[in-house]
Amino acid sequence: MTFNSQISFLYYKNLERAIEFYEKIFDFKLTFDQGWAKIYQITDGAFIGLVDEKRGYFNWQKEKTVMITLVTKKADDVDNWYKELQKHNVKFLSEPRDIDEIGIRCFIFEDPEGYVVEIQYFYNGKN
Repeated sequence: MTFNSQISFLYYKNLERAIEFYEKIFDFKLTFDQGWAKIYQITDGAFIGLVDEKRGYFNWQKEKTVMITLVTKKADDVDNWYKELQKHNVKFLSEPRDIDEIGIRCFIFEDPEGYVVEIQYFYNGKN
């Protein structure tokens, strides 16, 4: 018994705004469109699902208890993504920084409805 992929589903009051955010900024590939739920491919086996809370299993919640982490292949990509996101007026929760204790360079921000997204690079050779 094995798995070949993973999908994280996020629930939105304004699905169109979330779609625009993830398509426009990250250019994720839409792989499955149910109308009220859109599944985007991030990497070969990783997907993100954007769901209209009126139709999905869960309702939108103000307090988010999940963080989406996007891992880059190069250290410079963390800073480059930070610069790119500045053009889109996202709400940043941190600036790019190194966390030597766990060997990462990262920053975090919020998507249009408050989900926390982290962009990260493992500089200790674990990516």
